[in-house]
Amino acid sequence: NSGQRGFWVAPMSSAEFNDITTARLQVEAKALRMSILSADDAWRTAVESAYSNLLNVEGSMGDDRQQVSAIWEQSNRTFHSALLSRCPSRWLLRFVEMLAEQSERYRRCALVQHAVPIEKLMAEHQAIRDAAVANHANLAAELLRIHVENAASAIRRKLFPDE
Repeated sequence: NSGQRGFWVAPMSSAEFNDITTARLQVEAKALRMSILSADDAWRTAVESAYSNLLNVEGSMGDDRQQVSAIWEQSNRTFHSALLSRCPSRWLLRFVEMLAEQSERYRRCALVQHAVPIEKLMAEHQAIRDAAVANHANLAAELLRIHVENAASAIRRKLFPDE
C-alpha cells in the first residue's frame, strides 16, 4: 500500500517564478491603488488588524522557520488581502489570488531557507501599511512593488543560485 500514488508536484522553475513575479508586479500594484482610493474606516481597521497579526508572527520567528512557515504564509496572505480588499475589480482580485497561490511554494521554501531577513520583511510590511492607511496610493503601490521585487530577488538567489 503506497500513499500519494498518482500525484506529483511540478518542479520549481526559475522561468515560471519570473513569470509569476512579473504578473504580480502588474496586478497587485494596480489593485492596491484602487483599494486605497476606495478605502474607508472599516478597511483601515482590517488592514491594521492583519498587520498586527503579521507583526506578531514575524516577531516570534526564530531559527526554526519550518514550524511557522504555514502560519507566516497565512498571516502574510491575510495582510496582503486586507490591503487589496477594497479594490472594486473582482477579476483583478481573482488574478492576484491565483498568482499568490502559484507563488506560495516558492515563498515558503525561501522562508524556511532564510532567503529574506525577517527584519527586512517587517520593515517593508510596515512601510506599505503606513503609506496605505495614510491614503498615499501611489507610494503604497511603489513600496509594494519594491517589496515584491526584493523578495523575488532573494528567492531567486536562494532557490536558483546557478542562474
